[in-house]
Amino acid sequence: MAGNFDYCPKSRVVTELAPDETDVMSMNGWQFSSRPRTPYRPSFKVKLSGMRWYLNSAGTALDVTTNPTINAGRLLNFYKLNRKWDTFSFPHEYLGIIICRFKDPVNIPVAIPDSGGLIEAFEVNLIQHNASWTI
Repeated sequence: MAGNFDYCPKSRVVTELAPDETDVMSMNGWQFSSRPRTPYRPSFKVKLSGMRWYLNSAGTALDVTTNPTINAGRLLNFYKLNRKWDTFSFPHEYLGIIICRFKDPVNIPVAIPDSGGLIEAFEVNLIQHNASWTI
């Protein structure tokens, strides 16, 4: 496990996404849906707002230490460290600490012009890694 997802703790919005369900098949005119053979794996859409890009004092490289919870460069490094295969802890609002990984690649927007590095709100998709086999 590689770290803790501690970005935008006071301004993020977490939404649980609907689970993938098996297709409904028509059998002799009857609708049929079979019980899933795989465990339910919750996935989450996390909307991050208020993040910023920071540059070092010379303006030649990303600064990943200033304001760490809203630092877009630090999030970029966190994604590069974990990508879609490694896990990390995620402090969910009502589920507590859960183990997740990135469901999709993270695309951090560029800064808004003349904003001092502020970026528009964007979404990151996570999937719970330690899902139960209970259906």
